Amino acid sequence: MSDTEWVDWLTVSVNPIGYVEEKWWHAKGCGKWFTVNRHTVTHNVVKADEKSI
Repeated sequence: MSDTEWVDWLTVSVNPIGYVEEKWWHAKGCGKWFTVNRHTVTHNVVKADEKSI
């Protein structure tokens, strides 16, 4: 792997348009982790399932 490919792998993230599944941490509240599906343009959350990690 070249230096350029390595830097790209470390620093370039995929940022699709549409809904993505994300892990969120309620750090200043109950401290639980949960999963949400969030639209990357509108930030609309369509589903939030509480899950323990």
